[in-house]
Amino acid sequence: MKKNVKTVTCAALSLMMANTCMTTLYAKDGDDTQTTKDETVYAMLHPDGSVDEEIVSSWLHNDHGIKNIKESLDLKDVKNVKSDDQPSVKGNTYTWNVDGNDVYYEGKTTKQLPVKVNVTYKLNGQAIDGKDLIGKSGPLEIHITMKNTQTRQVNINGKTTNIHPLYIGAGVIDLSTDHFSNVTCENGKILNEGNNQMVGIVALPGLEDTLKSSGINDTKGLKIQDEYVIKCETKDFEMGPIMIALTPEVPLDKLKDINSLDELLDGIDQLSEASVKLANGTSQLAEGTATLNSKVKEMVNSIPALSTGVNDLKSGTTKLTKGSKELSANLKNLSNGLSLAKDGTKKLTTATKDLPTLVTSISELNDGMQTLSTGLREGNTKIQAVDLKKMQTLVDDLAAYPTQLTELANSALKLNTAIQGINTIVNGDTLKAASAQATAKTTAAKTTACTLYAQNADPTKSNMTQEQINALKAICTDTTYAEGYASGVQNALYGDAAGHNVSNLSAAAALGSAKLSEKAPELNAAATQLNGAVSLVKTTLTDLGTLQDSMKDAAEGAATLAAGTSQLKTATANLGELKTGIKTLNTNMVSASSGASQLYNGSKTLVNGLTTANAGVTKLQNGSTALSKGAKQLHAATTTLAEKTGELNKGMQTFKMDGIDKMKHEVNVSMSDLNQLLSIKNEIVKEAENEHTFAGAPTKSTAKVKFIYKTEELKHEKKVETEKKATKEESKDNFFDKITNFFAKLL
Repeated sequence: MKKNVKTVTCAALSLMMANTCMTTLYAKDGDDTQTTKDETVYAMLHPDGSVDEEIVSSWLHNDHGIKNIKESLDLKDVKNVKSDDQPSVKGNTYTWNVDGNDVYYEGKTTKQLPVKVNVTYKLNGQAIDGKDLIGKSGPLEIHITMKNTQTRQVNINGKTTNIHPLYIGAGVIDLSTDHFSNVTCENGKILNEGNNQMVGIVALPGLEDTLKSSGINDTKGLKIQDEYVIKCETKDFEMGPIMIALTPEVPLDKLKDINSLDELLDGIDQLSEASVKLANGTSQLAEGTATLNSKVKEMVNSIPALSTGVNDLKSGTTKLTKGSKELSANLKNLSNGLSLAKDGTKKLTTATKDLPTLVTSISELNDGMQTLSTGLREGNTKIQAVDLKKMQTLVDDLAAYPTQLTELANSALKLNTAIQGINTIVNGDTLKAASAQATAKTTAAKTTACTLYAQNADPTKSNMTQEQINALKAICTDTTYAEGYASGVQNALYGDAAGHNVSNLSAAAALGSAKLSEKAPELNAAATQLNGAVSLVKTTLTDLGTLQDSMKDAAEGAATLAAGTSQLKTATANLGELKTGIKTLNTNMVSASSGASQLYNGSKTLVNGLTTANAGVTKLQNGSTALSKGAKQLHAATTTLAEKTGELNKGMQTFKMDGIDKMKHEVNVSMSDLNQLLSIKNEIVKEAENEHTFAGAPTKSTAKVKFIYKTEELKHEKKVETEKKATKEESKDNFFDKITNFFAKLL
């Protein structure tokens, strides 16, 4: 809407400021006999805008000559200003007959002007008459109001609307720098030339009232107003005339073409919808990368616990291997001792076969028994020294490791599966398409911003504020605003040649986890072996406990037997019982020797199994270290990716809210207001299509009119006396040229 109003205004001003000053008019096409008339109404005003004098200057033209041309005029004192030919007058009817094709005349009138001008002044915030201002100093306000006095009421969409004939006005106020400073005027233009500074205003008197009466109250944004306020500092106040030019001659083709305001709104809506989709896409991408980063972080955080468990397992298997070797060495000594004891009992059994000779050999038996008792006592001391509780604790600790090894193998397989899944996501078509789509939409959004900036770069031809234009320019020229974020995402995902991107690092992690999972069968095999060894050790410990009891009993029995053999020399009545005891002892010693031999062989198997398990845990320890390093690199890459996509999302949200949404809010017009505006435009066009005349025109003529307003100068009395006559008689062409020159320089 603002853009269209500006278009009409500028077009009208261009017509007003043409070199011919709108004095060259043409007959209608196809009718060479048509008379044309051009009127210029000069209104001399008092300082407050009230009318002092109205002079109408007219020009009649006909290609076939001015012959018997009649017109009704609301004028007095009519006189031909170019020749002595005068009209014949009957009442208010004037008949012209002159030589040539043109006649120029002027007259005076008291007819009400179509636009009333009112000027008020405030000095230091207090109202003051213009003439009383002369010579004063201080903060000054000049209020200039233009009121359209012609009104026609029509019903537009159920609302009674005041339709005023459309007049476009241009005003110029000359404020010398000798008397005025810090000059401002809202919706006005200020032009400085040396010691002179001129304030220019453009008005559409009555249009603000038309819009408000139709229910469109928000006219401030359209820069349509009937009152203009000039604020400044004055020193020894003096001011020349305020000059205003008005014309109802507007380019109707421009007004008729204003039928597609919704195209602008549709374009803004499409841009807004695109920015919403783009913002949603970057938001989803940011959420996805944040989730990926979170999951990778969880994996990184879990790896230290895995490494700690592997290190603890390594420490335990090392201790078990060392303890099993010590146990095997002790069991070897026990087996050798029991083998010797078995040989002794065997000999003792042989000796007791021949009781007659036994008596004679009792001394030897007693010596053997003493030796046996000593050997059993020493063997019992050694075997009792074996700490079964400590061994049981080691076995209990060892029993948990097969399960841990199995779980570790399963974890390696699961970790490999998870990393393969991450690798599939990162290198899959979905994430690549989302990243490419984000890049494409970011580029499209930038292209749209560049297009809008190119269309609105000139603030005088734009419906946008300078802040919005600067925002579009920043988006269009700053590659980091949108493209930088998109390329950052692409680099983080796939484009880093050094390999520090998600695609390469996830592939590296997948390779590391695959190698780790290859060790799972070895871990399971080691777990199986370790489990068998644990079972064997448990059985051995049980047998060892039984052996300790047997050795204790054997040692005690040998001691008793040794005491008996000492008495055997003197008492042989119990030789039969002695033979039976020796036989039982021999049987027990055979069993004990066999058990000790089996226990020793089992301990060797345990040592071999624990050694293999310890080597496997060492490989597992190396694998967990490599996995930790790769996972940290992967987390660093996904962190960068999450940050870049977060920045991209934040930038797109800012672009949407501060750029597109704000721009849409500024230019959006409701459909009801749009319908009202178009209907008002149609009524204004009807009014503008009427023939325009002020004092009157020939019946079939084409009439044009323009109005020139000029207030009285406010200067010191001596200057007024010397310049008053010149002001009254100032050349009309120079008077209009002053306005023309100002807008020529300004536009």
